[in-house]
Amino acid sequence: MSKILAIAKRELRSYFVSPLAYVVAAFFMAAVGFLFFAILTSTREASMRTLFQNMAVVFLLLVPALTMRLLAEERKTGTIELLMTSPVTDEAIVFGKYLATVTYLLFLMGLTLVFPLSLVAIGGKPEWPLVWTGYLATTLMGASLMAIGLMASSFTNNVIVSALVAFVISLIIWLLPAIGGTFGSPISEAFQYMSIISHLENMARGVIDSSDLLYYLSVIGTCLLVTVRSVNVYHWR
Repeated sequence: MSKILAIAKRELRSYFVSPLAYVVAAFFMAAVGFLFFAILTSTREASMRTLFQNMAVVFLLLVPALTMRLLAEERKTGTIELLMTSPVTDEAIVFGKYLATVTYLLFLMGLTLVFPLSLVAIGGKPEWPLVWTGYLATTLMGASLMAIGLMASSFTNNVIVSALVAFVISLIIWLLPAIGGTFGSPISEAFQYMSIISHLENMARGVIDSSDLLYYLSVIGTCLLVTVRSVNVYHWR
């Protein structure tokens, strides 16, 4: 566990000693802030539900840029060989890097607390149970996209290719309900369940269903296992 934490700290340090973390945070807050005030002025409701759905779109675009360098750049510069020859396992490398990205995701989500608090400041009364389930759903969806991005980064040493692969995979999973709509039941229902956005919409309504939690945890677990295998295969190249 200590090695996973050490790798996570190393990765987080690389984020915050460069402008990347601050540029991404500024872009994220600007985009979400614009959407928040646009929704607020159009609906006149102290609700966060629509914002969470729009925040998911921002993550879809932003996460590939955040994760593209995690392993691809290590492979390109050769520093991954130093990691692999050090006394750490492939699992520690993968989980450490993933822990760093999720920590940064939590940092971004924490910044957005200013929006429900601003609703309170102007006299609104947001439904806090819905707000917290919305935050949980958006965080789980973001963590799933992070796992997909990390997996894509393990496939190549080109950061641009990594970002494109992550975006395409995420977009396909996102659009599964639309694709499944061309088929009849039960295929359409299966595609609906496999969509990364449908579970967020379910939870944003205030219902925490075990199937939604299981879906996100399955996506994260599957992607991390594939990433570990991909890193392991690198030993033989």
